Amino acid sequence: MIARHRKRHWRKPKTKWLKNALWYFLAALVIVILVGMAALWFQNRSEGTGENLCPAKSGPAAGLAVLLDLTDPLENVQIERLRGILDRRIAEAVPNTLIAVGAVHADTGARGADFALCKPESGERANEIYENPRMIAERYRKKFRLPFDKILERMLRSPKADSSPIMESLQALLVGTSGFVDAKYPRRVIIVSDLLQHSAAFSFYRRDRWATFVRSPNAQRLAGRLNGVVVEICRVPRPNARIKKAEVDDFWVNYFERAGASRVFASTCPLGDL
Repeated sequence: MIARHRKRHWRKPKTKWLKNALWYFLAALVIVILVGMAALWFQNRSEGTGENLCPAKSGPAAGLAVLLDLTDPLENVQIERLRGILDRRIAEAVPNTLIAVGAVHADTGARGADFALCKPESGERANEIYENPRMIAERYRKKFRLPFDKILERMLRSPKADSSPIMESLQALLVGTSGFVDAKYPRRVIIVSDLLQHSAAFSFYRRDRWATFVRSPNAQRLAGRLNGVVVEICRVPRPNARIKKAEVDDFWVNYFERAGASRVFASTCPLGDL
């Protein structure tokens, strides 16, 4: 009698269960990542509640101070070109850069920062998964860009002045921008000017020179507060000034060196032929 052999039935692995478990794990992992990203986003957003739009705890990420010398009014073409320059500098600035703008004024009470706000996120780099680009862009426009444009428009239409206290106005802008002078973050100062200083402290029109200025009490008062700052000069041409450019350059080279600037350069500012 032939014995029958039982057929062995191999158990198939529970592939369906494993696949489901894997999907559950991946879904949970995605949720954890999204929750973490959302929490980080809300933390960053909730921090920026200061009146100047700067993060309340960490402070500004960088600083940009712009001094506009409009004691001799710009022509309309120059104004439009200047707007383009400032637009590019703002666009290049990282979010949470403290941007301050002031003008050269003969009136000491009018000097300082006419505008000083941190640049918020503009919405261009917003993540649509957990952010609302439209809301971010609207906040940027209302809280930052519109106030900037309004103040800039008023400044650009300033009347002609009898003096040009560039150094005095620069120091007032630096001191009047909260935390800028002693900040550890990267800082830049842009000076839009013909650089023809004319005040009681120093005047090219009186034939004053650096050698006499540096020995005066005014040097201690006016040639400082730029330690570690990058200075960018956007020079406005004044072809009828009758003052040698070399003499003006010599003064400002010495001035910025004494003030502690880390770097000084003249940018390509298409405001006219120099």
